[in-house]
This record gives sequence, structure tokens and C-alpha cells, in this order.
Amino acid sequence: MPNEQPKLQVAKKEVTREQALPLEKRRGTGSHSSESVANIQRLNERQQELLAINGPEREKKTTIDIKFPKRYEDAPEIVNLLLENASILIDFQFMTEQQARRCLDYLDGARSVLAGNLKKVSNSMWLLTPVNVRVNIDELRNVNSGQHLDGQFDFDMKR
Repeated sequence: MPNEQPKLQVAKKEVTREQALPLEKRRGTGSHSSESVANIQRLNERQQELLAINGPEREKKTTIDIKFPKRYEDAPEIVNLLLENASILIDFQFMTEQQARRCLDYLDGARSVLAGNLKKVSNSMWLLTPVNVRVNIDELRNVNSGQHLDGQFDFDMKR
């Protein structure tokens, strides 16, 4: 028949013993997998214990808003987020140094009034948090001189 399509034959592929196992069993091999499974089970049990102790209010996730201000006029919007008890990561990469300094001064004033925290994260990034959030940032130190490497940052506000 002219309309009949050719029949395709697919070669059979042999299934190895490892492929026949369920995915959970294939992930690890030997004693290492039993150790990792035990660790995961212990971690899961510990998380359940903490959830039972702390209740559902601890289950609420913390979010950090990331803002890329482009003008000084964007600063009040960031302060409004701080008033709502939000943590904000601010990246000044789209502002000139002078604009960023003005904006940072405004945010630092709001931070001091609201008793929040303002920490430098990188050359152009700052983390603004409310009073109930503690921020731990490892400071870079020069091993030879024992001095901070903050001198490499563009902004002159040292924290």
C-alpha cells in the first residue's frame, strides 16, 4: 500500500541492576548511602521536634527585599519597607557615587530613628534591617597587617 508508513524497530536496551533499583537507592553506594540516609532522617526528626516546640509561628519564613534604587527619590520606598519590619538588601550599582551617598545618608537617618541596622555587604550593597534582626557579617582582614580591607570600597561611610 502506498500510504503505509515504514515500521520502525527500536533496539531493546538492557536494564542494568542499578537502573532497576528505585531512585532513592541509586543515589548512594555502599555504607556512605546508609550514613547519609540516617543523617537525613535525624535532621528531619530534629526539624519536627523544633516545629513542635516553637509552634506554627516559627514556621513563618523570613524574606529579604532586594532593591536597586536608580534615584534619590527611591529612598522613601525603602524606608517604608523598613517601617513594615522588612529586611532590605540595597544595591547602589545603578546610581552615581554622589547619589548613592545622599541616599545612604537618608537611609542611615531613618535607620537611627527606627533603631535598625545598616551593614555594608560589598562595594555597592548595604543591608538594612529592623531592630529585631541581628546581622553577623565576617569582616575581611588583611592577614599580614591585621587591618580591615574596607579601604577598597567606594563609599566613605565605614561600618
